[in-house]
Amino acid sequence: AGPRVNDVWQRSIKSGMAIGLYSAVRAGGEHALGVPLDHGGGGESVVSDASRPSEPPRAHDLGPGAGGVLAIAAGAYHNLVLTRNGTLYAWGVGVFAGSGARDGCIPALGQRGAIDEVLKPTRVILPKSLEPVSIAAGGYHSVVLTRDSRVLTFGAAQLGQLGRHPLGSPQEDGSGLPVDDTPAEVTGLPASCSPIGVGSSFYNTFVLCKRGAGAYCSGENQSGQCGPGMPANLQEMTLVPELSSHQIRQIDGGYCHTLALTEDGRVLSLGCGEDGQRGSTEAGSTDISVVSLPERASAISAGLNHSLALTESGRVYAWGSNEYGQLGVPGDKPRALPVPVGGLPRGLRVTGVSAGSTHSHVITEGGVVFSFGGGGSGQLMNGKCDEARHEPTPAVAAVEGQS
Repeated sequence: AGPRVNDVWQRSIKSGMAIGLYSAVRAGGEHALGVPLDHGGGGESVVSDASRPSEPPRAHDLGPGAGGVLAIAAGAYHNLVLTRNGTLYAWGVGVFAGSGARDGCIPALGQRGAIDEVLKPTRVILPKSLEPVSIAAGGYHSVVLTRDSRVLTFGAAQLGQLGRHPLGSPQEDGSGLPVDDTPAEVTGLPASCSPIGVGSSFYNTFVLCKRGAGAYCSGENQSGQCGPGMPANLQEMTLVPELSSHQIRQIDGGYCHTLALTEDGRVLSLGCGEDGQRGSTEAGSTDISVVSLPERASAISAGLNHSLALTESGRVYAWGSNEYGQLGVPGDKPRALPVPVGGLPRGLRVTGVSAGSTHSHVITEGGVVFSFGGGGSGQLMNGKCDEARHEPTPAVAAVEGQS
């Protein structure tokens, strides 16, 4: 059993840093993104990023006209924020700052012609009259679903992850690889799809179609993460045959594996499984796997080489790589089958999960976030520099950011 809630609060008081309350959290590469409830008058239009060693999360105020945060997404090296008035913001986390060559995630920030990162939330201009309603962020690209069921992408394109061919405004990065920093609509989706959701992995874009119309994927497919038996790189959105007979309500991907959550609470997996991230003991299998969970799942999240699932009763299960403690269990050996995450306080119901490169977050009904795994860049949101943490630690309150 985990510690009592009061014990967690007492440890926070002794550490000198107050526990933060958040309405949402997303794990990125070596950073985290959250929406604080206890900052700036309730956090209506405030987001915070944790990407600095031994520092608490840093808050960014989107301004009085933002209208509140609707959705957030954290890529490997960048963040996306969608506000309730339909404005999309993007910024990087400093990894490619000063590159001056349109390298890395810079095209995924949606700033036309930019050759360097922006390090604070900056508006992304979408094609006229298109209102975004959902977002996803990959390794070096961004995905947007609009109210009229269009899917837009922008960012790196070398493996087909933008899902459109030809590119609308093609450019090259510093290495001569194709990129497109202008949001434009994907190709390959039939009219019958009527997209209702989007997802991403490091090098893939996913589109969920209306009930009965399947799921589509583009980008890298060398491990069969878009389905076995298809080309290694898919330049346009392509139907995932293995998911066609299932009603999918959420899809997410890691570096080379894909998770899909069905409407009846089953978790399916495709792609690579060498670290157990597919939740199957058959690591080399190219067939679709059904992850063995003790009860129905309500949410999933795919990290770089690990996976998380939240069940309907509020329990959290993890599988895959545990090199940095990202499964929340002792040791560093990978787990091919789901294990319950330990150390979570009794009395707090978990309502969401998010998996990053080597770290994990769970968020509770009251807004307390617990993190575990690699934290050398401050991504555990606890104001420390934990290279590997196997027990959940509470996130601390965000402090005022600096431009």
